[in-house]
Amino acid sequence: MSETHTFIIIPYLLAFLLSVKRFYFRDSAISVLRASFLLALGSMALAGIYLVFGALEMLPAYSTVVFGILGVACLAVAVWQAFQL
Repeated sequence: MSETHTFIIIPYLLAFLLSVKRFYFRDSAISVLRASFLLALGSMALAGIYLVFGALEMLPAYSTVVFGILGVACLAVAVWQAFQL
């Protein structure tokens, strides 16, 4: 049994908010195939998977570390996209 930590989803939420901001304000919400929309969708999917697997106690060992690293990577890409012209 692995112990889940809900603070792991904080980078996913920040990445989601930054991506949605970029999608609506810079990309003018033109297409759902934009990278900012796909990043927002992917970050929420990963956070959802983490929460569902945690609730069902199906998370393997060290999955918290892996999901944490993926969250920070999503956040880094979202910050990079936010400052990209």
